Amino acid sequence: MDKTSKRLQKLNERDLRVEAMYRKHPEIRAIDEAIAANGHAMLRAVTGAAAEDQRAQLQARQQTLLEKQQGLLKQAGYDAAVYEADWDCPLCQDRGYVNPGQKCRCAVREEALEKQQHSGLAPLQLAQTFDNFSLEWYEEPRKYERILSIARHFAQQVAQGTYAGNLMLYGAIGTGKTHLCSAIANEVLAAGGNVIYTKTSRLFSWLRSQMYSDIEGPREQDPMEGLFQADLLILDDLGTEKRTDFVEEQLFNLIDERIIRRKSWVISTNFSVEKLLNHYDERLTDRILGEAQRLRFDDVSIRRQKIQKSSEN
Repeated sequence: MDKTSKRLQKLNERDLRVEAMYRKHPEIRAIDEAIAANGHAMLRAVTGAAAEDQRAQLQARQQTLLEKQQGLLKQAGYDAAVYEADWDCPLCQDRGYVNPGQKCRCAVREEALEKQQHSGLAPLQLAQTFDNFSLEWYEEPRKYERILSIARHFAQQVAQGTYAGNLMLYGAIGTGKTHLCSAIANEVLAAGGNVIYTKTSRLFSWLRSQMYSDIEGPREQDPMEGLFQADLLILDDLGTEKRTDFVEEQLFNLIDERIIRRKSWVISTNFSVEKLLNHYDERLTDRILGEAQRLRFDDVSIRRQKIQKSSEN
């Protein structure tokens, strides 16, 4: 439900609650109507040419009516909150803005959550950050400290809306590439950016279904357009997809278009550079290797180390 619909629903709930109170306690309706009528009279007196003593009398009467209202509400088991809508965010009263052009923190929070939900990150990945990327499992911690620093700087640039180039994380299985991809994604998401994270095998299965489905008539949007426009695209496990002409063509189009648009991407793969060159078409590998800073992971599998340590304990 959008902000306007939610706000109207809250106001309607408030009106129904007040009307139910009036039916049960008509004396409260009467005092509220008297307060409203006296308020209008006060407004006319202020904007018109009423004498000062007349304005004072109206103000005194308003105070008396308000005190009587409070007494009636208390006797009936209510307080002034009965007239207020039950806003999810009292600060902006569910408008989403505190001032024209200034989003309320609730709207910023909701947008960030929505972007997380549409990012493709699994729940476990949403908890993977730079801060909990541990160097203790690596035989060469200084090397991976440098890799961590490069990835963090890259993420910060993308988060700031600056073109940061591209990254390719490659090498041994289970050495932290996916964790680092998640950390980069979470940094950009936290700054309000749009991120698409996907396993390549899943991506091309989805693209094939979108492009060759039985849906008749023109589509509202090219399924590739969202992939082109995202602030950051992360393709994880490149090489696990079934290699076909369709896959190579779409992968080339995706990488090439994002390069043209100066939109950053991250690729992770268990392939070596040599295997990548032998596996894919030359024009595709030329784009990937020529446009990305390469970060090599060649340590022992962290997952394997953790399993071994757990069995020893």
